Amino acid sequence: MIEKIQGNTEAFKIKMFYYKRARDAMYDAVSQLVKKGYKDIYIQGHVGWSPREGSINPLNSIKELNRFYYRLTKELSVDFENLKRVLKNNSILFVINSFGFRKCALSEMIKLAKSRGYVVIEDNAHGFFTYYCNDSSDVDITFFP
Repeated sequence: MIEKIQGNTEAFKIKMFYYKRARDAMYDAVSQLVKKGYKDIYIQGHVGWSPREGSINPLNSIKELNRFYYRLTKELSVDFENLKRVLKNNSILFVINSFGFRKCALSEMIKLAKSRGYVVIEDNAHGFFTYYCNDSSDVDITFFP
């Protein structure tokens, strides 16, 4: 039954912060997590570091952060078996929604990550409306352009 007045108003609130660039939001979120003891971040393998303008280059300035990569398939889906092997406990899982699509295995990735004490960050810089197409999102942090 749908009530006329929402009883649990806190259930649907999203805490938002505004930045000029998505990469600034990413840097701020990751640097705060590093201060809380999360020292390892897992990033999908096709994302590289560029000497000019790489989207995750701001993470280079966080000296305490260890970067690791997980594999993708030829279809750019997550190689889930590889992900299960490489993930350590209590780290950051960084998921990038490329080409306007959410990762097919996102819910499985989140379940695995949460079982190992991960914080999950979802990058929606190229998949803005995909965030709202799902019934729910269990990621801890997401950012948009």
